[in-house]
Amino acid sequence: MMEFKTKPLKLKRTIIDCDFDSLIEDINMAFIESNEKDKAAKQIDETIKSLRNGSLHLSGIDTRNIANYYPIIVTFQNWPLGPFVYDLIRRMVNTSGLLRQSYCAPVEIWSCEELEYIEAILTNDKISPLDIPSIIRDKLNSGYGNMNIYSFLWDKRHDMLKNNKYVTGKMDEMFEVIKNQSGLTE
Repeated sequence: MMEFKTKPLKLKRTIIDCDFDSLIEDINMAFIESNEKDKAAKQIDETIKSLRNGSLHLSGIDTRNIANYYPIIVTFQNWPLGPFVYDLIRRMVNTSGLLRQSYCAPVEIWSCEELEYIEAILTNDKISPLDIPSIIRDKLNSGYGNMNIYSFLWDKRHDMLKNNKYVTGKMDEMFEVIKNQSGLTE
């Protein structure tokens, strides 16, 4: 289950000034609830409940056969998802009573850019077939459970990333910028 959010972080207050209250506000506004409006985790939670109780039907899918759900919130910009922030978001989602069912994996938070990397892996015909649930299970069972998906992919599936011309091109561009800014010749 994916929910897409475009609400940007308050970069100055949240990240640059390290304002913890602003971070909590950002988490609530993006993932849980604000201004009496449901946000990403709550929307996914309600959709899963509707699928489970039969009040929502997906054409061509027998929802009674879905054993596990993998909630993913895709954000427009990267969040500072080190272990502390990831764990904080998941705890706040759980404390609010959302996505706590035994058939729900912990909520994943991906940026649009990271979703592009996943798409590159899933559509790469040089590797054995993968799907999003298997990637999430691998991540959660590794030491990267509370880290961003890109760190996991770069460490554990680097070989799959480099086979994609788009991803390789972006990495080459980034390394070229680093090389030029640092004055390196190789």
